[in-house]
Amino acid sequence: MKEEIASILNKIYSSFQNRDALPPSLLQGEAGYCLFEKFYVQHFDNSSISKFQDNLQNLAENSIGITYPTFCNGKAGINWFFSYLNKNEILSKSDWNMLCDDDMKLANDAINFLKQGHYDFLHGAIGIAYHLLYSRGHEDIYQQFFHDFIDGLQKIGKYHNNGEFFIPDFNRSRLEPTADKINFGLAHGIPSIIKFCLQCYKQKVCIEKAKKLVLQLVRLLKNYADKCGSYCYFPTSATIGSEKFEPSRLGWCYGDLGIGIIIYQTAIAFNDKDLENYALKLLMHTTNRRTLAATSVYDADVCHGASGISHIYNRMWHYTNDENFKNARDYWMKRTLEMAIHTDGVAGYKTYYPGTNSYNTSYSFLDGPASIGLTFISYLTGDFSWDYCLMLND
Repeated sequence: MKEEIASILNKIYSSFQNRDALPPSLLQGEAGYCLFEKFYVQHFDNSSISKFQDNLQNLAENSIGITYPTFCNGKAGINWFFSYLNKNEILSKSDWNMLCDDDMKLANDAINFLKQGHYDFLHGAIGIAYHLLYSRGHEDIYQQFFHDFIDGLQKIGKYHNNGEFFIPDFNRSRLEPTADKINFGLAHGIPSIIKFCLQCYKQKVCIEKAKKLVLQLVRLLKNYADKCGSYCYFPTSATIGSEKFEPSRLGWCYGDLGIGIIIYQTAIAFNDKDLENYALKLLMHTTNRRTLAATSVYDADVCHGASGISHIYNRMWHYTNDENFKNARDYWMKRTLEMAIHTDGVAGYKTYYPGTNSYNTSYSFLDGPASIGLTFISYLTGDFSWDYCLMLND
């Protein structure tokens, strides 16, 4: 299988060489492609370093003046990528300072988002703060921001009449909190808040406040386990006072897998053996979910498809050395290879929808070939250092 992975990986890289210019965002555009190219060149083709440098120069020039702040399709994600390159000595400190001189503005944007209740990782406050934690967490001038940010998370939280603390979902179409709804997705919901606060704790930023909020929200998650009466532990979302729960898919964005790895990482950081066993039981249960009805997996992408699932199991195998996780990783990698297709020299993937077979080529990082290629690289090399952008990092 490794030979087939390497072959498709090469096709993905080759197909990028004549691509049209894309918006410079991380998870929707050019920065995501450059992230893939960086790892491909590093591990497989150092002779192409000049091409990567040219693409990086174009990205830098096109990113200047962007004011939209979010991690997915705005400046926070781009600045995280530049910060990653600076930490890995690919981008000089002077160039990094110039390209990311708007980080303090991003901090203000994050606080303003939070005042609206808009904490979303991909499109709101958490994603911006997660970038700043990576890039500026060691700088004294940003410490007040992190304290204010965690205080802001607590302020938008509510207590149910049973004393249970929760943070309401945010309705992006109406630009307002959904007061009685809880979102359980890593991409948009409670797990992303847990991961942000856990990262604060690990970096010794606002340690007591961060740990308190993590424990509150992990307790919330556990209170909603086994509510679906189905193949999954956790629902996609919950409405306070309702006994109706929508079963969740298997994937990075929503469901047991994303929740499970965040709980596992929390348990390791807090040295909590009971919580670790809970997370492992949850994650082991997911390895048995392979039918379409139990997974809702139609495609190969990282966000909600087979490659993202394989990547999380790959991390769990490296954490635990448990063969069950290795077998699950390999199963979902085979499914990725079955879905990954290449037509007319373009790296895309086959998307299966009920009742049809359709082809879709996306240039978004989240559901396109760049991130699929990165999961291939992690599979072949064990290098996971790119996946901070998915909140999966150690």
